[in-house]
Amino acid sequence: MTNDSDVKKASVQVGQMDRRLTRCVNLLAQFRKDAQTKLDEELGQAQQQLVSLARHKMEAGGLSAEALFEELFTGDSAPQVQFVEAFRQPVEGYKAKLPTEEALVAVYRRASTTGDDESADMTKAAFVRMLTSRMKVARKTTLTETLSITKTKVLRHVDVGEIMEVLEGPLKEDSISIERVRVKAEKDGIEGWITCSGSSGTRFLEKVA
Repeated sequence: MTNDSDVKKASVQVGQMDRRLTRCVNLLAQFRKDAQTKLDEELGQAQQQLVSLARHKMEAGGLSAEALFEELFTGDSAPQVQFVEAFRQPVEGYKAKLPTEEALVAVYRRASTTGDDESADMTKAAFVRMLTSRMKVARKTTLTETLSITKTKVLRHVDVGEIMEVLEGPLKEDSISIERVRVKAEKDGIEGWITCSGSSGTRFLEKVA
């Protein structure tokens, strides 16, 4: 016959097991979050490498993103094998590190996946979206001639709400440890450098969805 002592003991054991299970669930959730954060960071770096290389090809040939796609691929979509081959070949005048095959595959899958279909080819529209990064001015600042913020010429002031097409970067400006991007203002076509966020964390640019 079960007495009150046995019931109390069993209740304590159940409580202990419940707390242990909760800790395990929380640890697993944190592990998944950390792993996803690391994956997103690595994928973001890979995409930056790819975009940098693609923009070099565009500038060298005087091509738009659409024209680059048409030069590299046939039809309205790019098969994965052709995509990887196109961006693994050395390019004259390009000194930055080429993206790895693994990185290219990861970027390709993210850009080409539609819904639950992970086997779809990358479309021209997806390719253009990947290479055309647009940002909106979130806080009034300046557009300057060079990456350096200490030895540069101010081209003009930019107002909140202006849209900028990102041409290069973000790159680190070493003198005060901030990241800056080279942009083209949609308002007047002026190209220059602008700070993404200040040393205190103030955001000057935000992504356009």
